[in-house]
Amino acid sequence: MLKVAILGLGNRGINYGTLLLGREDAVITAICDLDAERVEIAKEKFKNPSVRTFASAHELFAQGKIADAIFICTQDRDHYGHTMQALELGYHVMVEKPVSPNPQHCLDIEKKAKEKNLKVIVCHVLRYSAFYRKIKAVVDSGALGNIVAVRHSENVAYWHFIHSYVRGLWRREDETSPLLMAKCCHDMDLLYWILGSRCESLSSYGDLVFFNEKNAPEYSTLYCEDCPKRGECPYDAYLQYLGRGDHPAPKFPWGTYPVANVGTKERLEAALHKGQYGRCVWHSDNTVNDYQLVQMAFENGVHVQFSVEAFSNENYRKTHIFGAKGELYSNDLDETITVQLFGKEKEVIDMSLNHQDAYGGGHVGGDLGLVNDAVDYLLGNKVEEGNLTLIRDTYESHKIVAAAEESRKNGGKTVKVHEAK
Repeated sequence: MLKVAILGLGNRGINYGTLLLGREDAVITAICDLDAERVEIAKEKFKNPSVRTFASAHELFAQGKIADAIFICTQDRDHYGHTMQALELGYHVMVEKPVSPNPQHCLDIEKKAKEKNLKVIVCHVLRYSAFYRKIKAVVDSGALGNIVAVRHSENVAYWHFIHSYVRGLWRREDETSPLLMAKCCHDMDLLYWILGSRCESLSSYGDLVFFNEKNAPEYSTLYCEDCPKRGECPYDAYLQYLGRGDHPAPKFPWGTYPVANVGTKERLEAALHKGQYGRCVWHSDNTVNDYQLVQMAFENGVHVQFSVEAFSNENYRKTHIFGAKGELYSNDLDETITVQLFGKEKEVIDMSLNHQDAYGGGHVGGDLGLVNDAVDYLLGNKVEEGNLTLIRDTYESHKIVAAAEESRKNGGKTVKVHEAK
């Protein structure tokens, strides 16, 4: 039986803990968050009223080792320190991405884990999705021939972006991470894994092009509650979190847990009143990009074009892989993979039924796949280690991001990834 402690009870900590309930060989024995209400919510969701509870990481770690493994789901800049403390105490670790804005911290963690003979898994959940494992299987089969180029995009829905990166916890690079690290280190890991090669060099462009003061309409106000366009503006916080029956935008209300813990009308209205999540999208204090392009050359000769933008109606990733014998293109929103071998009939693979049976959960089934593989790996059960997101692999994805940021901040200059600062 794997005993698990969960540090951080935001959306990710709650999600992983809930998925863990499906395992008969794992049990949550301790939970921790700075927010006492979230601790009580987690106790109820995890159906364990006797679970040990802690009000801070300091308090939890002061107990010594009280579980076999710890899931670290705190804020970006806390991951490194919490992971090092956990390893020192003898915990196996599953840590949310990104590990740190500084890639060197990944190597520090790797060294500490080896010294302590402990395991560390990073939550790059896309590798654990049956959808993306199928794409990798097609590439690895050689059916497409030598891979020549890849176009991959992460299209962040406007309602997700304004929640997380304009009003939310990841809005400021100096407090968390650049957008490419916070949101897209998933994608850098995915490309590194699917192509089976390190990135050699790259160039990048991007900026905060829309959600800033210079684009604010004359009528706009600091808070949505005072705006004359309240109820009409697609970025209206009250539409975002309280909803309106006849509004055509998708996924409303959305993101209420980070705003108020409990999604009642009264609690949400109180949180939005002169609060951070009630700010106008053009008058917030956000600094992260809302668009970025990265052109990459991998060591195996493959060229990759990647983009992330905040201007789509839904969240989805599109991938187009060009090979000497055929092409593959996919859209994880409709969960289809199309393989077109030259001179043959097109094959459309519907992965929706597959992932419902095999994985389920968010990130095209990757969340549950991660939890299941993590538990099996930590218990010593058989897993495909080549599909695991270990700390050395995470160093590679984080180095790509660091190099891209160096390039972007220097006018798009070409940067050698492993020479990046």
